[in-house]
Parts: sequence; C-alpha cells; structure tokens
Amino acid sequence: MGNEPKVIYIGDSVSWVVSTPDFPASDYDLAVYLRGSGSTAQKFTGSAIDSEGFAVTASVTGSQTGSFSWFLVFVDGADRITIPGGTVDVRPNPSGSGVFDPRSHVQKVLDAIQATIEGRASIDQMSLTINGRSLDRTPLKDLIALMYQYKSLVAQEEADRRISQGLSSGRKILVRFI
Repeated sequence: MGNEPKVIYIGDSVSWVVSTPDFPASDYDLAVYLRGSGSTAQKFTGSAIDSEGFAVTASVTGSQTGSFSWFLVFVDGADRITIPGGTVDVRPNPSGSGVFDPRSHVQKVLDAIQATIEGRASIDQMSLTINGRSLDRTPLKDLIALMYQYKSLVAQEEADRRISQGLSSGRKILVRFI
C-alpha cells in the first residue's frame, strides 16, 4: 500500500497496486470498498498480478463528494479479513454539467465555519453538521476551535498537494545545533 489515490474525480478511472505479504494473491481474493458518510458502499475488485500483489482499478459513480474511507477485504474461502485502508477525497466531475466547486470537503467546512462566525453564512452552510451539531447551534468558542482545527487540515491538504507535484511542502524546518 502507499500508492493508492488521494483524490478521485467522479467518473474517472484510477488504478493502483495493493501488495501485502500477509495476504498473498495466491491465497486470497481482494475487494476494495469505498464508503462516504451516508452513502452506499462502492465495491472494486482486485486482480492478482503476481503471487503477492493485486491491481485495483476504480471508477467512482454517483454524485456524493467529500472524504470517503476505503477498506481492503481479503477473502479466502469462508474466511474474511477487513483492513482499514485510509481516506480519499472524492471530488465532482469537472467536465460534468451543473455547478462546479473545486474546493475540497475540508475547505468547504472551513469556509462554512468562518462564514458562520462572521454572521454571513448561507442556509446550506448553517445546516452543515459537525460532531452531531449544526453550525448555527454551535457556541462561538467551539466554532473558533473548529476553525483552527480545519485551518490545520486545509494546510495539510495544501502541503500534500505541493508534495505530490514535486514541490516543497511549504513548511519551515527549523534546526538547532547543540
């Protein structure tokens, strides 16, 4: 693992290799499940490429965007082993019809929090729910704490994006010699 996609645009096909010595392709079948909050699971099948690895090709369908979790499910006869794989940011198809918003889910949440704090949030933004509480019902001190938390997540996304483009993360590394 480690070469799986970090971002998938709805309708695009993405491929990666899953290689786990504990679950060799010679002994197991692989399915990858993608789950978003409130969405049904999307299943993708891994094909054995050698005795240890699987090739996975996925094309996300539907219209739900945001952060999705993915899981590896290894099956050997009646035995089934599920391993959490990580998260992927599912984004809207940029060539599709309708309104296009290129912001990530994390950026949208940060923008909604900031708009709520500033008193200019739209109805859609105020109805956003974080930790079981809608933004319009969240105390100001909690909104400010959430704002800093999501600012950190947005900064991490930006650093990851820069690194994936072969650039520096944009963060300073301080060194002190003793």
